[in-house]
Amino acid sequence: MAKPKILVLVAMATLGLAACGNTGGGTPAASKPDKVQIAAEGPFTGDQASIGKGALQAIQLAVKDFNKAGGVNGTQVQLLIWDDQHSAQTAQTLQAQGISEEEARRQFTDGAALRRMVAADEVAAACVFLASDAAAAISGEDLNVSAGLVMY
Repeated sequence: MAKPKILVLVAMATLGLAACGNTGGGTPAASKPDKVQIAAEGPFTGDQASIGKGALQAIQLAVKDFNKAGGVNGTQVQLLIWDDQHSAQTAQTLQAQGISEEEARRQFTDGAALRRMVAADEVAAACVFLASDAAAAISGEDLNVSAGLVMY
């Protein structure tokens, strides 16, 4: 019997939606995309459906909330549900329908002024600063550590 997958779909979907960023303030510099799709791939039916069901519900809720807040520059996110039925062969076939990780990174970083992803240590440095005495007078501000990606 195969070991059940540990699903990180919720975290990935949440991070993906947060990276698209729409907090309702500021002026958008990016153009409105024609279509925005994300895929949730996992065992939503079959012998491991109990693992995938909760993750899928959380992803659906995150997409609903994100769309309610305005989506990506005003475009609603469409959730694609890819049920791999806990089959490696099916998962591979479904994943081939999507874009490669390299292409996803390229599309994401094309929207950033620095044309790159943010490193974890850059986010950590901002957190350390905000927790320090040097930031004692900072209150109620947004600090986007985003490599210049428009996050509004």
